[in-house]
Amino acid sequence: MKKTVSIIIALLLLICSISSYAADEKEMLLASDKTEITKGEEVEITISSNELTGIEGTLEFEADDWTLEEKTSNNSFTLNEVTGKFALANISGEEKISVKLTLKSKENTAATSSTIKVTGIAASDKSGQGYEISDKSVTIKFKTDEIVEPTNSTKETVNEYVQINSVSSEEKQIPYTGEENIFISITVLMVVSFGLYIGYKKNNF
Repeated sequence: MKKTVSIIIALLLLICSISSYAADEKEMLLASDKTEITKGEEVEITISSNELTGIEGTLEFEADDWTLEEKTSNNSFTLNEVTGKFALANISGEEKISVKLTLKSKENTAATSSTIKVTGIAASDKSGQGYEISDKSVTIKFKTDEIVEPTNSTKETVNEYVQINSVSSEEKQIPYTGEENIFISITVLMVVSFGLYIGYKKNNF
């Protein structure tokens, strides 16, 4: 009998703990307005929910990659910029909360991408029901200036173009016909003939 009572009490305690603190039954969103940026640009990170009245958690990002520029919210929002711990609540009790965080990427970061996270999330709705929500993250890529090397197919195409132009140039060359030598010979003959004619005239007159 005592064993049966103990089992019933254990089950009741388990049911009470589940009802007082549920897990992942309501959603919190973490979103970014951009997925790829140039180093030095800003991104806008939004933490929001249409099902909760309060959210607590830790904002995490690489200090070598980002600086926090601005925080904007119509709700009650506090953030410890040293630890990253924050609290977001709608004091009106309405199940709709959000905050926008403006992060600026550092121009001298060596990273090619960077992940922004919210971890250790605990939330509640207007009835006071508590929820554990899984960690959220967004990854932003940094554009890099890459020198594009020509592919083998491109190189082959260029070589073919050069060869075709070379053949075309050779085909356009006019073959040597010897016309220049014929012209010189005719000129010499004319000079000699004129000289003979002058000599003939002198001898007869």
